[in-house]
Amino acid sequence: MSDSSSQNPLAELLSDLTQARVLVFGDIILDRFVFGAMERISREAPIPVFATARHASNYGSNLGGAGLVWENLRALGAQANLVGITGADAAGDEVESYYATGCASDNATDNASDKPATKLLRAEPWATPIKTRYLVGRNQVFRTDEGQALGDSEGALRGSAHQVVEEALAACDVLLLSDYGYDLLGVDLTPQLIAAAQAQKKLVVVDPRGADWSRYQGADYITPNLQELSEACGTALDGDEAIVAAARALRERHKLGAVLVTRGSDGMSLVDATGHERLFVEAREVHDVTGAGDTVIATFAAAMACGATAGVAMRLANAAASLVVAKVGPVAVSAEVLRAFLTRGWHGFVEKIATAEQAVARVAAWRKGGARIGFTNGCFDILHAGHLSSLAVARRNCDRLIVGVNDDDSVRRLKGASRPLQPLDERAALLASLSLTDLVVPFAEDTPAALIERLLPDLLIKGADYEGQELPGAKAVEQNGGAVLFVPLVPQRSTTRLVARSAESNGKDLPKK
Repeated sequence: MSDSSSQNPLAELLSDLTQARVLVFGDIILDRFVFGAMERISREAPIPVFATARHASNYGSNLGGAGLVWENLRALGAQANLVGITGADAAGDEVESYYATGCASDNATDNASDKPATKLLRAEPWATPIKTRYLVGRNQVFRTDEGQALGDSEGALRGSAHQVVEEALAACDVLLLSDYGYDLLGVDLTPQLIAAAQAQKKLVVVDPRGADWSRYQGADYITPNLQELSEACGTALDGDEAIVAAARALRERHKLGAVLVTRGSDGMSLVDATGHERLFVEAREVHDVTGAGDTVIATFAAAMACGATAGVAMRLANAAASLVVAKVGPVAVSAEVLRAFLTRGWHGFVEKIATAEQAVARVAAWRKGGARIGFTNGCFDILHAGHLSSLAVARRNCDRLIVGVNDDDSVRRLKGASRPLQPLDERAALLASLSLTDLVVPFAEDTPAALIERLLPDLLIKGADYEGQELPGAKAVEQNGGAVLFVPLVPQRSTTRLVARSAESNGKDLPKK
């Protein structure tokens, strides 16, 4: 990475988030997306007909509620743990699969021994909550919700979940409570949990639900959206003064440290003992606020776990939310994407830069939609016509093109101490800005073999100069039913040649204007 982050305090804070230990407890939801068109009126009733085009081809099913908060934390690099309840059903199996994959990745890290033992509890016959969103283009047209609050029969299981959290408090810095109204955070046990956390000097951050906030009494921070704030104070809120007054009244009534109000496309407001602060969304366009609140509380909690002030944590959370609302559907913002946004001001295309783990999830979603996945890789130190030609050929032969790019250390090992000429964040951003690419995935090894074995693309694409050689990852692709494609090179076009030409011309007189 370049050292440009040293000029931006928020970007510097991102590096500290790997030390944040956040325990997430709350309602876990399975989010689904259905894409289609509405082009005619039903003959049965004066209503539009939604014709399904594809199911979940861009995002697939993914974790929502507390699960999405957990994914956001992990994308930021924080040490995140999740406790919750799912039904003993197919949706619960999907949630369990996401959770198990994430935990396996987390447990492979060096600091896995410092993490609390957390888990998902399965309830039978309770049904896992599901939210299905129907979209036409980039717009949601309606949503269906399945699932009910936990009943009396699940009371013992609810108590067990609270006990798991209490036992895990010692190994976290922040307890994050994500309440989506399914009665896991009931009025009986939640106050005890907050008291137990604060007795151990742990910060408590709450995403609330409902009109009664008495269960959150004494929490350090609470992050309602505007509708939730209005419901809690019992009146409609119009304008900054009304919002600040309502937040201040609720803060005093429930002895809260501060209230951070998320206001969708209008940004957010922080009200604490010292006054209030207002921030506006930094996105150029606001397409969908789905999941923005989960991004805010995750980023805010991680920053607070690292010792940031509430104002600084809010600014980092606002930047992350600005990236989310510019996309359709919930997106977990990675630390690298957020760093590029903060240091470079890059909008729009930076979310195409992903970690290997995020790429695996994206590939799974694309495959559900029947997409053919292509993969190519390189250092891309100077993006030139030869690269564009190869990428264009690759893109014509697949539906989705993933580009693996060597990180700076591996480029130095391969090309010498004077390389790379451009740092990883700039090389990745240039590739992500191309319409030819769908995903850019940095890797630290000398070859992309490990990355290819995780992604198992349908097509592995390399330049014709590699033909006849043992290609890293090729065997895994072919054993999985995929193929290898060698594309012709553009003569006289390479980064090495461009560097040599630049060296030859160094010192020559520049042409006069």
